[in-house]
Amino acid sequence: MINSILLQALCDLDDWLIQNKLSIDLQIIGGIALHLHKIDILRATMDIDLANQILDLAIIHRIREIGRGHGLDETWIESPGVPLPRGSKFLFHEFFNGFKNISVTFLDLDSLILTKIAAYYDRKHIQTSDVTDIEAIIKSGGVFNYEVLNRGIQFIRETRRINEQRIDEVVRDLRELI
Repeated sequence: MINSILLQALCDLDDWLIQNKLSIDLQIIGGIALHLHKIDILRATMDIDLANQILDLAIIHRIREIGRGHGLDETWIESPGVPLPRGSKFLFHEFFNGFKNISVTFLDLDSLILTKIAAYYDRKHIQTSDVTDIEAIIKSGGVFNYEVLNRGIQFIRETRRINEQRIDEVVRDLRELI
């Protein structure tokens, strides 16, 4: 599910937050969210992408220190600042019940698929993991059909500068998965 190094880093962060009477919310998107949906993406995910931002500088500093201490990138918890589809929902997972000062939710699968389509549009030429993630969603029984693809394209059109040639490439590539 979640890499043991990431889990230990989260436990250390929770301990520090308790000691300092602080708390944070983590609204997880990306690869970890796929793991939480029990989708095997066939790669280790060594960072936690968030929909929300952590603004407290002391917490940000401590996250970086903990990351270095565990051999992680300083941005092992980060907010990439990507938009979410309207109506996105965040779910709870019992896996995180043990945390006292970290509240964890993760993006619902319908919204996650749309964000993966948009990420593929954004990073098609530099990263292949987004299409691999969509394939993993399909293999696990997730719904991916023309309606979902069209909603993904609409989401791209609503949230990004549009390159029609790239839109056409994304539609052509992802149609092959249907």
